[in-house]
Amino acid sequence: MNLTQPSNNATQAIFPFTNERGSKNLNESLKKLDHSQTAILIDMSSVDHFNAGGLGRLLRIHRSVAILGKRLELVNASHQVIMFLELTQADQLFNFTWDQNLKSAYAA
Repeated sequence: MNLTQPSNNATQAIFPFTNERGSKNLNESLKKLDHSQTAILIDMSSVDHFNAGGLGRLLRIHRSVAILGKRLELVNASHQVIMFLELTQADQLFNFTWDQNLKSAYAA
């Protein structure tokens, strides 16, 4: 699995990966995206454990993003998350990137 740097441009929307309630808020936010935003980045840096529930949330997000015709990238996913996605073969659905400065972009 290759980890790449996401390009820094205005065509990306960045969201943190959160609990189920946060996923519902994310789906609402996705509907309001500017048409110029072609990529949705999900910051996984705060995920310290991952299970089937998390996978379900990611799959729902993936479906929503695909319907919008946008690209989905998981950013700063931990080794545990990547291994879980590889074991379930869900890793084939996602692009993985690494960006040390991403979290400060929306947390500031």
